[in-house]
Amino acid sequence: MRLKNRIYVMRHGQSINNVLGIESCRLETQTPYALTEVGREQVIQSAASAPKFDVIYSSPYRRAIETAQIMGDSQGIEVSIEFLLHEFRLPPELDQQPYEVTKAIIHNPENDLNHTPIGDSETFDAMHSRLTNLLLEIDAKHENQSILLVSHGSPIETFIQIMENRNTGFGPFLDLPKNAHLIHLNSLNLIA
Repeated sequence: MRLKNRIYVMRHGQSINNVLGIESCRLETQTPYALTEVGREQVIQSAASAPKFDVIYSSPYRRAIETAQIMGDSQGIEVSIEFLLHEFRLPPELDQQPYEVTKAIIHNPENDLNHTPIGDSETFDAMHSRLTNLLLEIDAKHENQSILLVSHGSPIETFIQIMENRNTGFGPFLDLPKNAHLIHLNSLNLIA
């Protein structure tokens, strides 16, 4: 995919659920999971080396909003909340479970979360479509601007696949972007 704007994606800084090792993939249960002190420091360090942005969009999750606000404050930019930047949605019974539990479900060969939902979960195909449409919409809305999208590991992995014109489904979670890392989508270069 070719973009007319310079678009960057950033994973939120370390959050309480990261430290606890539990998923928080649903809007209704994510509120307690703020950034940790380490997470705030990660974002401050990334902000110090970040390029200048014209626009910042954030996932509606607390940890992403806090990350985006630190980035926005460092550059004097208001943050816009974009609901479609939310985390991959697991079914309610898997939310707030240890990472090992959700990884086992997602990577179980008997489940095909790439194409078939479990309960009201989102498939990888649905997330890929949601984020492709969002990227096209944001790119069309702006002209020659530098845009930051603050989101989560799975959506950022998906953005990378979109830019590489592929849809290979969930990876092994070894290639998740690190907390507070900034990636230039146009070139897929890691910035911070």
